[in-house]
This record gives sequence, C-alpha cells and structure tokens, in this order.
Amino acid sequence: MKRLFAILVIVGLLFAGLFVLFPGRATAATTRHGGWADSIVWSLQGDGSLATQAMDAGTMNMWLYYYSTQAQLQAAQSDPNLGLITVAGSYEDMLFNPSPLSAAASATLFNPFEVRGVREAMNYLIDRSYISREVYGGAAFPQTAVESSQSPEYARNPVFFAGLEAKYVYNPAVASQMVTDALTGVPNVAFTGGQWTYKGTPITIQLLARLEDQRHQIGDYVAAQLRSIGFTVNEQVVNSNTANQVVYSGDPTGGAWMVYTEGFATTALTAWPDSDPYYFYCGGNGEPFFTANGGLYAPPATLNDACNRLLAGQYVSVADRQSLFESASTLGIADSVRVWLAAGATFPYAKKTTAPFTYDLAGGPWSFYSTRNTQLLDASGNPIVGGQLNIGNRRQFVSDWEPWAQSGFTFLYDILPFYDFADFGVFPDPHTGLYIPIRSTFDVTTAGPTGTLPVPATAYWFNASQVAPTVFSNTWQTVGSGVTATSKVVFNYTFGPWHDGAPMDMSDVLYALALNARRNYGDIFAKDPLASAFPGQLLNQTFKGLEVIDSTHLAIYLNYWHVDPTVIAATADGPGLTFPSTSWDESELAMATVLHGNTVVSTTTANLQGTTSLDLTKGATIGFMDRELNANVTVSGPTVSIPPGFGTGSPFAISAADATARWTALGNPAAGFRSESGTYYSSNGPYYIHRIDTTAKTIEFSNFATANGAHGDYPFLADHFASLIVPKVPATALAGPSQILTGLPATFNLTTTLQGAPYDAVSSSYLVLNPATHSVALSGTPTRTAAGKWEIALNGAQTAALSPGAFTIQTITVGAEAAVPSFSTASFTAISQLAYFQGQFALALGEANNRISNLQNSLNSTNAQLTSAQSTINSLTGLLYASIAVALVAVVVAVVSTAVLARRLPKRGGGGGGGGMTGDEEPKGPEEL
Repeated sequence: MKRLFAILVIVGLLFAGLFVLFPGRATAATTRHGGWADSIVWSLQGDGSLATQAMDAGTMNMWLYYYSTQAQLQAAQSDPNLGLITVAGSYEDMLFNPSPLSAAASATLFNPFEVRGVREAMNYLIDRSYISREVYGGAAFPQTAVESSQSPEYARNPVFFAGLEAKYVYNPAVASQMVTDALTGVPNVAFTGGQWTYKGTPITIQLLARLEDQRHQIGDYVAAQLRSIGFTVNEQVVNSNTANQVVYSGDPTGGAWMVYTEGFATTALTAWPDSDPYYFYCGGNGEPFFTANGGLYAPPATLNDACNRLLAGQYVSVADRQSLFESASTLGIADSVRVWLAAGATFPYAKKTTAPFTYDLAGGPWSFYSTRNTQLLDASGNPIVGGQLNIGNRRQFVSDWEPWAQSGFTFLYDILPFYDFADFGVFPDPHTGLYIPIRSTFDVTTAGPTGTLPVPATAYWFNASQVAPTVFSNTWQTVGSGVTATSKVVFNYTFGPWHDGAPMDMSDVLYALALNARRNYGDIFAKDPLASAFPGQLLNQTFKGLEVIDSTHLAIYLNYWHVDPTVIAATADGPGLTFPSTSWDESELAMATVLHGNTVVSTTTANLQGTTSLDLTKGATIGFMDRELNANVTVSGPTVSIPPGFGTGSPFAISAADATARWTALGNPAAGFRSESGTYYSSNGPYYIHRIDTTAKTIEFSNFATANGAHGDYPFLADHFASLIVPKVPATALAGPSQILTGLPATFNLTTTLQGAPYDAVSSSYLVLNPATHSVALSGTPTRTAAGKWEIALNGAQTAALSPGAFTIQTITVGAEAAVPSFSTASFTAISQLAYFQGQFALALGEANNRISNLQNSLNSTNAQLTSAQSTINSLTGLLYASIAVALVAVVVAVVSTAVLARRLPKRGGGGGGGGMTGDEEPKGPEEL
C-alpha cells in the first residue's frame, strides 16, 4: 500500500511538473544583448559581517554565502537594507574515509572507519536536530538520507524517507554498542579502561574540520561525541585549499585524514536526482578512495548495482525506479561513507541597489540564472541598464577552471563565476527542476523502457580506440546496420559567436563528442584515466550514434530511458558536454599540453604524478599552452592545425580557412583574446572574461555585446529569462481538531493558495507521525472539496490504529509550477473511547460535586445570614420593649403634671372686662411644673 501511495504521488508530480517545460520570454522590453550590467566584479569576502557592511554601504550587491554565526544572521534579519533568501541548497555531512591504510601507515595507525559497522553507528552518535537547532540557529533542516526533506524526491516518497529518519534517530547508547560489535575481533584492536586501542596505543582519529563556517563547530561537536565512546581525536582545522589537497587529491591510505566536515552546494533544483546515489556513495564525485577512481574501497555490490542502474536509467517503470532509489538510499546509509547532517542556507543581497532577480528554489542565488540576469537599481529604486554588479565570494580560485574532469569547477566558489560566462545546452528550470533549453531546444523520441529504435546505418560514432602503441584510430565511422537505441534526441542549437569573435558552429559540438570518447578510452585517457567526469562517462556508455541533420540540428541516439523525457535530453547534452563551453581550437590546444606530458586533466592525477593539472585561465597551464601554440601549432595556411578526426577526408572536415580564422581569433600572448583576457577560455555566455587577478583575488566580466566593446553579440536579449523571476510556490494551511477519539472518524482541512488566491494545480500527500517513536502511523492523499480546499478524512479503522497519545499530521504539497514541497502541520491527541467516556464521566462527576459543594456553601451562607438576622431581630425587639416602657413613663408623668397644674390656676367670674366662661370650660395655657 505504501508503494502504491508513493507511485501515485510520483505520477502526480510528474504530471504536474510537465505543465511548465520551457520558459517563455516576456514581450521584449529591451534591445540589449547579454546581461543587464556592463560588468560583473567578483571579489573575495570571507567574513559575513564585513559583507553586510559592504551591502549597507552600497559597495556590494550580493554575498553568495550564508552567515556563519547566529549573531550575523540575526543582524541581517533586522537590517532594512538587506533582502534574504532562504532555501535548502547547502548540505552538510561527515565524509568518512573507508580506505584501508597502507602497510607503512598501518604499522602504527588504525582507521576505525574502514569498518562498515563503525560508519553506520555514526548515524546514531550524531544528533542532527542539535546541529540544526544549535549550530545553525534553526536556519537548517535535519537531514538523514541522501535527499533532504525540502527536495522533490522526498516529496514524492515521504513515507519511505520518514521511515529512514525514524530508524536512524539519535541514540548514543546504540551507537556505542554498534561500535563495540563492529570492532570486536578486529586484530590488534581492544577496548581497555574506557579507551579504544590499537596495538596497545589509543586509536587516534584524524578529523579535519573546515575553518570558514559552521563546520568548525560541527567538527568540535563530532570530536566530542567520538571521545564520549572511547576514541582519541586529533581535530585539525583546515581551509578549503588544504581540504581539497588532502581529502580529494591526497593519498587516502596514508592516515592523514579519517573524517572530514564536508559540505555540498546544490546550485540547481533537480526533479529526478538519479545520479545522486552514484555521485555520493559510489565515487561519482571523484574521491580517490573509491575503486572507480583508482582507490581500494569498493561499495557493497548491491549498493553499487542500484547506483549504477539509476545512473544509466536501467529500469522499466516508475515503480522500478522508485524501488532502486529506495534501495540506494537505504544501502547508502548502511554503508555510510557519508553521514548527512543538515540542509539549509539564508542568503543576503542589497535590496535597495539590486532589482528582483531569478533564484533557484534549492540553490537560491547560487543558481545558474542569478547573477548573469541581475539588474541594478538607481537611487530612486528604478531598474537601470548598465552599471557594475559587485559580488562577494567567500573563496576564490579553489578548483581548476576546466570543464572536463570531475575536479574542474568542483568547488562552489568556482562554478558560480562560471555561470556568468558560459552556457549550457539545457539546464534545470529553477522552480520545477525539469530541464529546459538554454542554447539547445530539443525533441525526444523514445521506445523505452523496453523497446528499441533503429539507428540509421549512416549514423556516425567516433572511434578513439588504440590500434598500436601510442597510436589511436581517432576517426569518424558509420555505425552500420542492425544497431538500435532506446531513445533519440534532436537538438536545435542557437550558436552565436564565441567570446573571441569566431562563430560557434556544429564543428564545436562534434569535436566535443569526439573529445569525450578520447577522454574515456582514447589518447587522453591513456595520459589521464580520470580525464572524464561522470556525465561524460554516462554519455560514453549510452551513446549509439549521431546524425547531422543540418547546420543547427543534431540527432543523438542513446541507450537511455527515463520517466521524464527532459532527463533523456539532458543525458544526451551532458550537460555542458555536447554543447561545449570551450571552442575546439582552445580545447585541442589544452589537450596538446596533456599529450606532450606537460599537464594532465584531473587534479587528482596531477597530485599523484606530481605534475600540473589543466586550468584555462591561470597558473602554469597558460605558459604551457603559449609554448604549444608557438612550437607545435600551425595557425594558418594549408597545413593549419586541425584536431584529429576532422582533417581532409573526414565526414566532418574543418576547412583550412575556418581553422585559420579560429586560431587568429583565439590569438596569442601578443594579440587576440589570449592577449586581451590573459586566458584561453573564450566561452559563449552573456559575459566574457575581461580580467582575472589572482593576487587581488578578483574576477571581472564584461557584457558580451558589441555596444559594450565585445567581439560579438550574445544571441539572447537581457530579458530572455525574465519570466523566471517570480517563483510560484503555493502556500498551505492545515486545520483540524486538537483531540480525536480512536475508532471514530476525524477530519482535517487543507487549503492551498497562490499569491492569496485558491490554487488547485498541486499534488499533496499527508503523514500522521508519532513523535514518541518517530514512525509513520498513517499516510494518504487529501481529497479536493472545492477550489483550493482539500479534506483529510480519517475513518474509524484508521483512527483505531492510533495508540493513545500525541500525534502530528503533516501535509506535503508540491505545485505544478514549483517543485519544492510546502509543509503544513497540526498536532492532535488521540484518546481511546473508553478513556474518553471515563474522562467525560469524571468531568461530569467533578462538575456535579462542584455544584453540590457550591450549593452546600450557599446553604451555609444562608444559614449564617439567618442567624445574623435573628440576632438583629432580638436586638430590635429589646429596643422596642425599652422604647415602650419609656413612652409609658412619659405618659404617666404627663398626667400627674396636668393634675398639679390644674389646682394652681385662679378662678374667673363675670363683670366687666371680658366674657365669662360657663360650666366646666376653662382656658388652657402653659403648664408650670
């Protein structure tokens, strides 16, 4: 059921993703070619606080890294001059060296991480939530598997990934026991007095921690955790240059390093990351300890098989593909050459001087589309044409600037400037992760996964095989009859000029394909077996033939299938291989230095051989290429130098006139592009290399337009990708009851909106998670009830399966126009019906008791009042009686007084002076007492 659910989600996401395949340029508002700025200057700035000051002062427009301390981030969040972009495109992990040590090193040293069980135990020893919360201040997400929770892959299979997170939850006691189990029985290893020893001496782990950012803190934390289970740790704090030389280019068997605080940057959202397991678990990144790269460590056969089948598209259905990805993810964690920690980054830019720009929903401003398409603002906040865009880069010049080996542009700090001056044929859309045309529109025909297409007998392949010692065929040959392929991709190229002014054409594409064969098994491979990166290796393995249809159309046949046809196109493109970033003339000049023993392509090979690796922009390579140009290249005339396979008689012959024009445009130390730029990297992007200063650590690019003094016009206008500026990520909200009764239905409601309006073009799923066990209790898909409204209706059987306790319901929603998931959560408590009714009875009983108690209190109060009233009445009665007595006394006194007074009055008779009184009438007057 879980598998069916995952498949339904995948199909929904694929369908949704296909709504937007190609960006459409808005109605032209400009006639400007290339980029908006006249120039882009990249400067070294390794300090986030200083970067903030520079953006506040208006001397920097973007800083392309995230803050290394919580204080810096908090200051940026309250800075009115800054805009912030938060994505999950930075991944932190621990890289463990699985290689056995050499005989010399193992005489005194032991690397515990060559034991698989010790590596897997690290998943339990490291608290990912602590790192996300304390080291990154909550600005990162815990990551357990090869894909983070913010990726399209996680969104299409959330039950599986949540299960991995539940399995590998932090538990140091489990980690300690796993280490004990793994090391018990290993010769010369013992646990004595709380300490792991080798030949009686404490085992010392050589831990390299990066200096520049939070990885230093991660190194401190991991070192403490390792010490807590009995290891001695020698933590060495190193910079990127040292790490590159020791970890990626040094001898993994010498004991110089055993664990490294690694980090990766994803510059592009990828809808279908089929190459990731191979890249991270099977040697695709070029680590020298893998057998694929000449080392001693081979991944388990089952892991290697799953990784390689994913890489080559060797599956027959969505379900088969998903099963392979689950296997690779599960086996990859069990093998744990890499232990994932956290994902997340917040990037600043000066919002008062920088117009809204395109950024990637995974990589943020690390995107291919960002700096090349950025426009500046004037003092009034209006977009301007021209100006100088100033970029701060945390490091400069770490890896070689060459496009062929895995070591070329391998560090983030080098690929970011590359995006300004070089183009791809196709590249992922920054919002959906589906491949879209850059310079190559495409049409895909496939018979996959199980069918085949006939390859025309007249199609060509390049034979680079060795035919005699130091002799190689290097010829184009027809494939002949009976050849089949799984898919066919027809590219339609937009060529335009190279930066040196020479026109790019089909000969550059065909040369790039021929050179790929030479680097994988031909004359270049003989000099450097690591001369090809894994995209070139994949194309070499799957390539079946090509047809040149006309001057801009090329058909490529390959044995490769994918559920997403844009991935088939990308596999045929390289990317960056079939549509090259270097012209055939400068490429062949570089290869001449390899064939003559002055350089090699790969940094790893160079370190092993003690020689120079290629870099087309600086260093010793420039001198070697100058020397080749002077001594071994004929730059004009009938014998002008032409690459092997393209001479007279070739079906794709390069004429002497065309070759002469190429060498003239490329120039030499005194003239042409070589003289103007100081480099041999005449590429094809919207900006060209004007100057590289390795002392000042600055890079200056100029806009590729004749109006800006360039040798030609970039073929697209500055607003070509303007439609990609605003990402369309839906907002979600989840609501529901805080309590549910197990065994009874419960309903939760989800709303989905885009820019405030109801939005239905989404694919959504839900999980009910048990925080106590970190397990998935229920899962499913919401049901649409109205525009932008969805219902999650849990039936009685589902809720009955929930044990009493706290739960979280989480929705994972992906829009059709933006493939990153949007999460919403709600918490609830599951209560059994018996417990509920017991609780209700207890509440009712308690309420009744309260009411009885209140009545009793009321009666008591009334009685007290009555008693008080009776006392008052009694008092009033006594007072009344006393008052009556007083009144009676007063009456008696009055009567007596009257009688006395009557006896004292004189008698009156008739006669003059007044009327006489008769009878008993007597006048009343005052009484004298």
